[in-house]
Amino acid sequence: GHKIAGEAGDLQTGVALASATEIDIAILDVRLGADRSEAIAEALQSRNIPFVFATGHGADGVPAKYKDRPSLRKPF
Repeated sequence: GHKIAGEAGDLQTGVALASATEIDIAILDVRLGADRSEAIAEALQSRNIPFVFATGHGADGVPAKYKDRPSLRKPF
């Protein structure tokens, strides 16, 4: 009962999706190549869209500003 609204492999695409796409919830990989996903998190937060982080480092990999957010430890 879900539909994937979009997938982003880079920061620019992620911010665009987070800023304008109809989304109920998002899973953000902490690292997108050389970039980190904080800008995507900010866009989602400004729209009150819930999100979780995915990281191979567990909660320690989540940016300090978002330590209160849930995280999924990879692999999952």
